[in-house]
Amino acid sequence: MTPDDNATKPRTLADIAYSGLLGLALGLVLALLPALVISLSILEWRSSYTALLAGVVVLCGLLGAVGGRRVLNPLMQFLESIPPIV
Repeated sequence: MTPDDNATKPRTLADIAYSGLLGLALGLVLALLPALVISLSILEWRSSYTALLAGVVVLCGLLGAVGGRRVLNPLMQFLESIPPIV
């Protein structure tokens, strides 16, 4: 087996920023899934719930920036496996 050339190439700042923003976007979708499934009138927007949602979004963004494709690919596969809500 030969090593991949992409595995040894260092990541640029633009790659890290792109992965972080993609992680933030996926984290936002993941955090808002419960709000889409249940009625928004039932959901009480308490500060603890809002802080938890913000924490999930920031965590996904940080993991995406640090881990890159290794973290984002499984997260994207998980989101693609969820059936549409229409």
